[in-house]
Amino acid sequence: MGCLFVTGTDTGVGKTIFSLALLAALRARGVDAVAFKPVETGCSSVPGSSNELVGDDCRALARVTGQSPDQVAGRLYSLPAAPMVAAAERGETVDVDSLAADVRALADEHELVLVEGAGGLLVPLAPSLTWIDFLARAPMPVVCVVASRLGCINHALLTMSALGYAGAELAGYVMNQLADDDSPGGNGQAIADFGHLTGDAPCLGTLAALTPEEILNSGHLARLGEAGLDIDALLAAAHSPVLGS
Repeated sequence: MGCLFVTGTDTGVGKTIFSLALLAALRARGVDAVAFKPVETGCSSVPGSSNELVGDDCRALARVTGQSPDQVAGRLYSLPAAPMVAAAERGETVDVDSLAADVRALADEHELVLVEGAGGLLVPLAPSLTWIDFLARAPMPVVCVVASRLGCINHALLTMSALGYAGAELAGYVMNQLADDDSPGGNGQAIADFGHLTGDAPCLGTLAALTPEEILNSGHLARLGEAGLDIDALLAAAHSPVLGS
């Protein structure tokens, strides 16, 4: 079995863009790679249904993998807030143990499962629980997506040092180039210079900015992944013996 967990330095940094590019590239290589989004908030109602929800991230991931959106989705909530807050608004609590079991079930059936988190690493999932606690229940290598912009070096070092402190396996980080990048450049190298905070985690690639039309094109996403990501290193990380240990 192979698994990778995708986190980011914040919400809206490009976790889904990275996930789409990697999944498209893997599937173009013939790898049986699927996606799982344990929690998505800010979801909309399915047309014609009063209580069925669908998430934009789940829908995008399903387009690339050939799954249905409900096969990608774990728990969906309409409130655009942290999972703990969105669940509480519905009188619910996110069951982290159940989500970890869902990952194991998918991993038993597929060559690789890409698990995409919601928001940043320490977003509250349930009272006193964050993605760190999810990873303790479903251990797997982590890829940190960094949006290249002013402030990202601090955010990246904080996120990756937190992973190290928690004993999680950090496979590396990916730089996501933004069309409105307001930084002076050199962010990826600056992060690499602080290996004592990141456990010398490698940069596993840089993704170019995408247009909305390109995001919908699986062939373009696959080419983007092959050109910008170290696919072989990501595959090797995914198949390290972590899940279930």
